[in-house]
Amino acid sequence: MSINEILNIIQIAIIIAGGIGGFLAFVRTRRNDITQIQATTITALKQKVDVIESKLRDLQQENEYLQTVIETIKEALKEQGISIYTEGRTVVIENLNKRPPRKSHRLIPRDIGKSSPALELKKDDPVDDD
Repeated sequence: MSINEILNIIQIAIIIAGGIGGFLAFVRTRRNDITQIQATTITALKQKVDVIESKLRDLQQENEYLQTVIETIKEALKEQGISIYTEGRTVVIENLNKRPPRKSHRLIPRDIGKSSPALELKKDDPVDDD
């Protein structure tokens, strides 16, 4: 075996080792990139969940406050002789001092196809104020 043949074999071995090393480096880099992207995505999703949970708590507190305001208004009106209550999807307003007048408002979905329809008040029974 001559020196040229030995150098050719060494050269082929270096080329093969370089190709395998390059492939392994590519696979490792890609795996690290995927892991980093996953970690970034998980962090972003956790932040979004935290924001949504915070908004939910705020909305729950606002809902409790508004329920208190509604109850306070109902009690104040009751002291003035006006009763407000609901019957299913109908809001009933009664004057306790004069029995005959009675106002009734029905809550009707404005857009039936939506998941959370907007509601509007609609008068069912017009009342003559005497």
